[in-house]
Amino acid sequence: MDITIDRKDVNLEALDADLRAALPEIISGVSLSPAGVTVHFSRRAITPDQATARQIVLAHDPARLTPAQEKARARAEKLKDARRDKGSDLDAGKFSDPLLNELARKVAWLEQEINALREG
Repeated sequence: MDITIDRKDVNLEALDADLRAALPEIISGVSLSPAGVTVHFSRRAITPDQATARQIVLAHDPARLTPAQEKARARAEKLKDARRDKGSDLDAGKFSDPLLNELARKVAWLEQEINALREG
């Protein structure tokens, strides 16, 4: 059994978590289509369960993130900051020790390869 609610702006991961927390063992998932949000029930839902699901969908705040989404956003921001603050390219010639110089050249080469992969 499914119900569809006319709602387009959702955070599916957070909405799914909210529905599963409120209606454990009844909700099998949630999906989004041009028709709106469809709540999928794992067994026949009684009218109060359907009403609860509908209320959760309508009250849903798409800006609210799940803990996993917050961690992913924090990791992405940390990586963005690290990329911005990385400074200039490594000058391997600054090192007098031959082994350190070779290591610095390899690190510089790896950095260039990673940047090339990221740029596509």
